[in-house]
Amino acid sequence: MSRQLSSSSVPNRPSNRPQVGVSRQSAMPGVAARSPTPPVQLATKPRSRVSKKRVHPLKPNLKGFRVAGAIALMILLGGGIASSGWLALQLIVNPQSLGWVSQWFPGWMPSKGAEHPPQTLHAIRTALRSQGKTTGELLELGQNVSFMDDRTTVSDLLLPVLEQRPNCQTDYCDQIVALRLYQTATDRKTATHEPLYSLVDQIAIAGPEESFAIAPLVDAKSDNQGSSRALPLTSLTRSEAVPATQGIWLTLSGKRDRGNETLAYGQIIHYHPSRFHLSKKLQWTSPTGEVPIWKQVTGSSDPELIVNHTIGMEPQFEIYHIKPLNFLPSPVQLEAISLSESVLPHSAYQSALLLARGGLWSTSLKWLESLKGKLPAKAWSSTAQAQFDLIRWHAQVTQGQAESSWASPSQQVLANLIDGRWERALQVFQSSVVASHETAEVLKADGGRLENRVKAFGQIGSDKLEVKAWGALLLTAQKGQSAAIAWLKKQPKVTAAEIAQITALTKRLDPAFTDTLTSSSSRMIGTVQPIAQVNLTDWLFPPDKKPLQSEQQNWYQVNVAAFHTGDRWQSDSFSTLPTAAIALWKRLGLDTTSTLQLVTWQPNGEPQTLLATIQAVRLQGDRLQLLISGDASMGSNSGSQALALTESALQWLSPDVVSLGDWMQQQPKWAAKAIPTLTQELQQAIALSPWTDLEPLASNWTIQLANLTGGTQPDVILTLQPDDLNTLIPSGRSPQAAPTQPKTLIFSSAGKLLYSEVSAERGQQYRAIADLGNPLPTLIVDSPTQYKLLQWSTQHQKFSLKLQHDR
Repeated sequence: MSRQLSSSSVPNRPSNRPQVGVSRQSAMPGVAARSPTPPVQLATKPRSRVSKKRVHPLKPNLKGFRVAGAIALMILLGGGIASSGWLALQLIVNPQSLGWVSQWFPGWMPSKGAEHPPQTLHAIRTALRSQGKTTGELLELGQNVSFMDDRTTVSDLLLPVLEQRPNCQTDYCDQIVALRLYQTATDRKTATHEPLYSLVDQIAIAGPEESFAIAPLVDAKSDNQGSSRALPLTSLTRSEAVPATQGIWLTLSGKRDRGNETLAYGQIIHYHPSRFHLSKKLQWTSPTGEVPIWKQVTGSSDPELIVNHTIGMEPQFEIYHIKPLNFLPSPVQLEAISLSESVLPHSAYQSALLLARGGLWSTSLKWLESLKGKLPAKAWSSTAQAQFDLIRWHAQVTQGQAESSWASPSQQVLANLIDGRWERALQVFQSSVVASHETAEVLKADGGRLENRVKAFGQIGSDKLEVKAWGALLLTAQKGQSAAIAWLKKQPKVTAAEIAQITALTKRLDPAFTDTLTSSSSRMIGTVQPIAQVNLTDWLFPPDKKPLQSEQQNWYQVNVAAFHTGDRWQSDSFSTLPTAAIALWKRLGLDTTSTLQLVTWQPNGEPQTLLATIQAVRLQGDRLQLLISGDASMGSNSGSQALALTESALQWLSPDVVSLGDWMQQQPKWAAKAIPTLTQELQQAIALSPWTDLEPLASNWTIQLANLTGGTQPDVILTLQPDDLNTLIPSGRSPQAAPTQPKTLIFSSAGKLLYSEVSAERGQQYRAIADLGNPLPTLIVDSPTQYKLLQWSTQHQKFSLKLQHDR
């Protein structure tokens, strides 16, 4: 140090040592040379820690260079790593976008274009034929960018690869075994200028297993559940209903005959143009033979996929949303709308879903509509709306079926039950013998769909009478009436009157009730009238047959009130019948049935029946008459004229009998309206005192319950015997005025008077109720000159002589 100081302290002394510090400093660009620091200051400045670290002004900062270099190197290495990561990611998600690198590094990465060079369509088909395969028609998927450079505009095309099924004897022997995605190659041409196609992607295709395809048609307990063999797919279609932003959706389908049914099955394929990727999204099957459709069902902007699983009249649809999927090559999936979980914390919402799962779509929809109207808009989520729309889609089908016209009564009954129209279904069931018979067969064959509906109603706490009635009818058809009554007694809030009403309904399922349907013989009803003398020339006899006459024989004429033509009752005029003997005899069905039942009623109301043979017929103007012969007892009995009918003309109904006192107790609203009306009627008939309290006196009377007007509740038939009336006659009244015949009054379920032999229908006498196969039961009424057949007219709101036609 001292040498350095002493040598530098001599001014202007020449030195042979080069001035390194100066030359280096001046060599640094942008740095000016400095004059040396005075030696005195350097000599006198004490050594310190700080001066030790000070860099000589003429000497470079080597440590700073090292730090800067290290930082620069780290930045370069980090950039290289990031670039490598980006390249690696692109290799995974979109390798074709790196095709430009091949210009400098040919063959550095695998390329589908390199593996499968562009070919003509002829060359592609030739190559496939060598493998035993053929091709279908090219399906255009639209324009896209080239998978080779991610820039050039090309066309995407899909080519189905076909293979013939072994031992195939049908018209659809070629099945689709693969789908190939091609793009047009615009940069290369053949000598003949044929278009070239580059293979971009392909997937193997195998149809769904047989067990999956037939599952909706197979009972869970069946031994034939189908095999695991793949069913052939023979058709490919593209959906145009889905926006291009969701990719391209394709449907593969096939069909299979199973007995009298043809079911469709298949797969849903998705193509993602941005990733040039084909993928399978869903397997489907449809018992209706319908291919799935895309349609907007919910409030979303995209349509949903609808798969029809309906069997018969039981609607069942699967509806799928398009949902995002965390998978870059194919970022969408199909997700079914489910009703298994309630998405709103409301008991009414949960009950509505329970009803829907039980098949009561319309009832469920009404509950949801009511709840939705009460909730604020923000409380109704998109998932709730999706469940709502799924239920509404089903309800539209069941409502349409219930409101349609059906060829058979049983179909009408079933359509109403499926839609939850219990009351209407009961009306149709009771409308005719045919309806009851056919419904019995439907109930026997029910595999659980009606039972599920009855259970669903019970689970939400409903005690609706009509639902209980159908539950009992179902049990009666399948397990017998005793099982149905036992079930009824276990139902909450059931009354004795309800059990009586429902028990009366179950009697319509008795085979004895429907046995008459098997007969195709004549159906006629009329009134018997004695004839003093008969001119046989006025009558038309069957071919080659004349009646034998004897002194003990009495002749009777039957005035026909109604004749069934085969599709309707004819009661107003018979002028359209043929006049020739043979034609008339056959038209009336007398060639197979010529026997009549003659029914009379005892004073106590008990019927008696005799048989008679039809000898001849004739038309008198527009009236039809039959000639019969027999003994003197056939004409009348104890003042009752005989009712004549063929064996299959009608079915007698036995209304349920209950105490009027019990009925008034159970139906106070009915009693409040009916009893004052009954009191007024009796005041006219027997001069009943206006201060008489009729309720205690009437409590022991009996009534019959029958649905005569088509309502949801039974009507009330009150027949007062002479003894009942005589006990009400005020003292001092002439005994000659005492009634000698029963008097019948009929009240509606609401207590309105519909029929009264005390006033409006005086002179008539109600005898029985019969089922003529018409929508409503028929009253058999004995008038002074003939029997009348009365049915309720909804148009005129009274019992009418005009019989309503069959359905």
